[in-house]
Amino acid sequence: MNLPQIVPRLIIAQVSREGTSFDVPREVALLSQLVKETLGVDEEDDEVGDEKPSIPLLNVSSDTLEKVIEFCTHYLEEPMTPIETPLKSTRLEEIVQAWYAEFVKVDRNLLFTLVAAANFMDVKPVRIVFFALVVKARLTRLQNSCSI
Repeated sequence: MNLPQIVPRLIIAQVSREGTSFDVPREVALLSQLVKETLGVDEEDDEVGDEKPSIPLLNVSSDTLEKVIEFCTHYLEEPMTPIETPLKSTRLEEIVQAWYAEFVKVDRNLLFTLVAAANFMDVKPVRIVFFALVVKARLTRLQNSCSI
């Protein structure tokens, strides 16, 4: 009997500032341009080899890295729809899917650390959703000031 050969998913260890290691599927980890560049992966050749590489992310705390990984994992399962410009609403739920709108409903400190981590790790989808949040907030303030 010929059984199909199961190819194990390649794992990349991402290590936080505190030294906590997160085993991340290759596809998720490579959403970070920093990880791609550290591994020497380019657009034509996306192989990382057979060994499990470890990427130190000394500017990112464990809690924040866990949230970035959560975002990237979800993004691969349900990519964010492109954000239309100009924005047609000040409600984030009308700009991006519900999951993404909920994801950014965090306290201000975590919000800033997530933005900093997305910039440091160069994770474009995370930056885009936070950009939409900032634009939405500015539009809301502008509308409120115009109505006074």
